[in-house]
Amino acid sequence: MPEFVPSGMTRFPRLWSALAGLVLGLLLGALGWQWLGTPAPPQTATANLPAADPPPATRAAPALQRAPTTSHEPLVRPQPLPDTVASKSEIKDAAPASAETDAGIDPWGPLVPFRACIEGLVVDQAENPVAGAQVSAQLLYRLQSAFVSAEANGEEEDVATTDSLGRFTYALDFKVGKFARLTALLRAHMEGFESSPAARVQIADGDAKANVKLLIAARGSIHGRIVGPNGRALAGATVGTYSPNARIWVAANQVLTNANGGSLIEDLAAGHYGISVQCEGHARPPATLVALVTPGERHELSEIALHRLTQLVGRVITPQGESVTAQVTIEFLTRDGNSLKTANCSPDGDGRFTLIDPPTGDLRIKVSAAGFQALSERAESLQPEETTDLGTITLTQIETEQ
Repeated sequence: MPEFVPSGMTRFPRLWSALAGLVLGLLLGALGWQWLGTPAPPQTATANLPAADPPPATRAAPALQRAPTTSHEPLVRPQPLPDTVASKSEIKDAAPASAETDAGIDPWGPLVPFRACIEGLVVDQAENPVAGAQVSAQLLYRLQSAFVSAEANGEEEDVATTDSLGRFTYALDFKVGKFARLTALLRAHMEGFESSPAARVQIADGDAKANVKLLIAARGSIHGRIVGPNGRALAGATVGTYSPNARIWVAANQVLTNANGGSLIEDLAAGHYGISVQCEGHARPPATLVALVTPGERHELSEIALHRLTQLVGRVITPQGESVTAQVTIEFLTRDGNSLKTANCSPDGDGRFTLIDPPTGDLRIKVSAAGFQALSERAESLQPEETTDLGTITLTQIETEQ
């Protein structure tokens, strides 16, 4: 059978051979570029030849230095300042000797000497000079720049004492960061006076500030006299102050009345105070007492009369002499046996109980306790504003069936 050959190939055999060679060459070239890579340059045998410098035309050119890129960020970012610094000496001691730190440039700048002086006067509410007052200062450090904003507060410390004319001088001499801006908060303190409001004084190196006035207000006091229902002085009564709104006792302001019933609460800041009075066996004042304390003045209270409490007291024990500590129930009846009131009270560890504001008059009283048999009724006459003592009451415990 004859071989089948396309008619084109029989007519142009040379053309088809050329095209096939061209395609094959392109394929081999592509494969060699991708897989074989660029061939290494031929090695020159120089083992037996001395080393020679390359010709000038073949020497390696020096590496080009890369120009810095343009950016809005600083090349060295400053480190933020700590939130608080204990004092100006800590800032001075903690700062590095150089303005540069391991992390970059200190935003406060290099340490430079700082010297300034502040002079002033301490007076009371009547503009009288106050001698011997303590003046304290707290330094505030502030930094404001294009890259960082920071603040640091020093500790408040006593820096001066007023002389006989109430004058003081505060001299500053230390080192601080060059870019720090300083403000001094000055306050005056004196026993028997309210501390003055803080005076803010901005200071720069070389400043001499004068005429700084610090006003301290003298504390006030409250004086009063406590008497009983018969007008006699009550000694040993407790008199104290509290906030009229919150009714919170201020323990430091509690005093006891003297033999004349007098009380004096001193060293009080200006303002309103509620007055509370307590005395054993007496009722508290029915109305709320309020005193207005003004600086340096003594507020005089009107005489306070306390009424005696109507009380019923006693002690409950077992036949063996042991104290009864269970809740005691007291029932009050008329002479005809009609019930008027039933009240409960809790004895202390010794079995003693106190009932405040019982009914008054000629009554019959029945005392009982949980787990004990009730005491048979006994007649008593209870008088207003007096204390009736039932004495020792023996209660028999109820026996439980086994």
